[in-house]
Amino acid sequence: MNNRLPPAWSKHLKVQTGPKPKFPQQNLRQENPLSRTQADDALLEQAYQFQQAKRLNEAQELCLRLAGAHA
Repeated sequence: MNNRLPPAWSKHLKVQTGPKPKFPQQNLRQENPLSRTQADDALLEQAYQFQQAKRLNEAQELCLRLAGAHA
């Protein structure tokens, strides 16, 4: 039994299994809890301003978006 792959296959496998980076990328989406809290506070402040300006649909949308982020 021959274990060699046809040349066309080996060409594609080399591309997929290329050298590994020396420094693997860390998860760039790690959130700092403090910044998330600050962002939440900013959204609540914006929602409050919309509510005071009688822009209730926009205030509700922000509140629902904030509630969905914590569900």
